[in-house]
Amino acid sequence: MPFTVEDFRDLLRILEEHPEWRTELRRWVLSEELLRLPLMVQELVEIQRRSEQRLARTEEQIGRIAQAQEALTRRMDTLAHRMDALAQAQETLTRRMDTLAHRMDALAQAQETLTRRVDTL
Repeated sequence: MPFTVEDFRDLLRILEEHPEWRTELRRWVLSEELLRLPLMVQELVEIQRRSEQRLARTEEQIGRIAQAQEALTRRMDTLAHRMDALAQAQETLTRRMDTLAHRMDALAQAQETLTRRVDTL
């Protein structure tokens, strides 16, 4: 007995009148993989949602890290300027100490000369 267009239309009408029969018909017509497809898509949607949440948190963390690095860079620049100023002050101090040492040597020599003269007197 062939299945006619009218039979098909009757089937559609019956399925429309009894929607609960559609599930049973699907199990007979579709493969297990196709029947599981809606569940798999829903699982993928959930996985994607969680991934997007993790990505958003990661982006926030990267933003905070970038801000912290910018602040650290500014502090390092300030520190480098201070170190340069300190090195320059150290060089000035070293030159003044060298001058003072020469003057002390000259003073010691003058003192020695003065001591010899006083001894001679």
